[in-house]
Amino acid sequence: MAGTVWKRLAVFLAAGLAAVAVFLFLIRFDNKYTMSGTLTQDGALVADRTIFEKNGLIWAPYGWHLYPDVLLEPGERGLGYAVYAGQVQSWSVFHRDASPYGQASYRLILEGPEETVTASLWLPEVFSACKVYVNGVLVGQSGEFSPDYRPLVRDLTVSFPLSGRTELLIQAENRSHYYSGMTYPPALGSPQAIAALAAGRAALYALMSFGTMAIALFSLAVWTGGNRRERTALWLAGLTLSFALRVGYPIRLLFGVRHVSLVYALEDAASMAGIWCALGLALELGRLNRRPWAERARRLAFGVMLAAAVVPTLVLPWAPAFTGVYGVLMSVWKLFSALLLTGAVLWSGMRARAVWLAAGVGVYAGGLFLSVVTINRFEPARGAWPDEWGGFVLALCFAALMVDQGLSMAEENRRLNRHLQEEVERQTGQIAGLVGERQKLLSEFLHDLKSPLASLLSYARLVRENNVLLDDRTRGQLDVIEGKSEELARQLRMMQQFNLENPIASRWERLDLAEFLKEFHRRFQPDVEVSGPDFLLELPPELCAVRADPDKLSRALQNLVFNAVSFTPEDGEIALSLRPAGEYARIAVRDNGPGLPPELLDQVFRRGFTTRAEDGGEGLGLFIVQSVAREHGGRAEVKSKPGRGAEFSILLPLL
Repeated sequence: MAGTVWKRLAVFLAAGLAAVAVFLFLIRFDNKYTMSGTLTQDGALVADRTIFEKNGLIWAPYGWHLYPDVLLEPGERGLGYAVYAGQVQSWSVFHRDASPYGQASYRLILEGPEETVTASLWLPEVFSACKVYVNGVLVGQSGEFSPDYRPLVRDLTVSFPLSGRTELLIQAENRSHYYSGMTYPPALGSPQAIAALAAGRAALYALMSFGTMAIALFSLAVWTGGNRRERTALWLAGLTLSFALRVGYPIRLLFGVRHVSLVYALEDAASMAGIWCALGLALELGRLNRRPWAERARRLAFGVMLAAAVVPTLVLPWAPAFTGVYGVLMSVWKLFSALLLTGAVLWSGMRARAVWLAAGVGVYAGGLFLSVVTINRFEPARGAWPDEWGGFVLALCFAALMVDQGLSMAEENRRLNRHLQEEVERQTGQIAGLVGERQKLLSEFLHDLKSPLASLLSYARLVRENNVLLDDRTRGQLDVIEGKSEELARQLRMMQQFNLENPIASRWERLDLAEFLKEFHRRFQPDVEVSGPDFLLELPPELCAVRADPDKLSRALQNLVFNAVSFTPEDGEIALSLRPAGEYARIAVRDNGPGLPPELLDQVFRRGFTTRAEDGGEGLGLFIVQSVAREHGGRAEVKSKPGRGAEFSILLPLL
């Protein structure tokens, strides 16, 4: 187990470090802040002719001036703050009541080429209504300003002629959400470059959203058409569906978002729902779902998901000062959930393919970590955010794990079908041999009973024929003896015939050994402890399922338990235990009696062998135990040291 944990830890660390390395590469080469255009000494953004000739673009995070609580008119000057795009995500910092609502203006000076060129400006998600002016001319608008305020959040693209020194002015108003104004750096370039940028971004997020949506629908179909008690497919469907909703916002922005609070509450809730489902799926696959702490972790994740749906719509509009605290709590929860997922992977009960879990969680944890520590320092230029990449990889890894398991099951089914006939013939031959041996044993018993019965009947007839001092009463009793003897002889003949022609069939079924032994211990604990010894039960946390006949298995265990009672002192103890042993489940009965000499260990399961011949023992109990074990495809074993008790075990193949 320790080696498996270290292996998973190594895979997790390798995947996490690889993800961090990739994300650091993206932060350097796909970052709006590191790909920004050049500023002149007076803060104007340089947009030279070569950019437009090569159908290129530049990013404009720097050089902006923010004028809070005022809508500047083109050409008008005022008292503003030099900021970069994304530095001020909410206007609450300018208000005593920490309200994110109000109006503001953003101004940027462009230093264009001498000859006029057609330029396009791409503004991603301006909250929540805006107007764009270029040299005093209105070139674009999103939403409506007060008094008829109507928010409309969308990616706004405007085109305009650019030459020489140009003033770019953006007026914004927000009265519907906790974000305010322009929070993401815009892009400036040729119309072809801006169109390619918007199309590429939409295609990437469409791939993520619709790809995971397809996995969600397939998982739901698997869960609906299969065993609904098996919840892994349902958890996977929830994970991929929530991720699809989370990363589908660029698609929604193509059409515009009017119900801003509800839509962004949906995104927050979908993000937290993805964490909840990822945790549930990891616990289910890792066989940790029955642990007490696992249930508490799932409830906590579910509570955070509900809070993410409620707080943006019902709390923040009335308590905007709580916006910063809410953001911090969400970031802390993301990091904590990464730790929970890591723990679920490292201590997973899976013996194979857990590397999928370790790799996916490693990438996801790396993405969550960087998404928190790079706030306001990283904006993806053409790709996705680190936590979005991490969530996508996590969903794919979980899906790959499920597919891998499905393929393995399908291959196992094909293998079993190919060898089914051989296995049936082998099992049939083995069972036929066991049944034949039992028939032979019963035939010997019946034959041995016939001899004393025949003698009894002969003596009764001899007494009658010799007429030795027989009165009427004695003759009547002699008639009864003869009649009962003849009836018993007929029954013996009938049993012999039945033994030859009608062997008793086994009742095979899937058996959960832990539940079976709990019931067995409950039934026989009073019978054992009335003799003095304590009767203990030891069960493992793992599921041990076998194909067995419960009645025959119960009789075999009764033989072992009550055999132990005969040799255990009154102040001793007898332990019934279950534990996995490779491909087998080991059911053991252990006592602290006198034990067995080493020279007898190889003989105890032989028919007729007994150490209690003087007490009437016939040596059948342990022979029956071995027969039952072999009939189930397993075997019986014994371990003992003189003076230190004995342990008898039944090994049954696990399903």
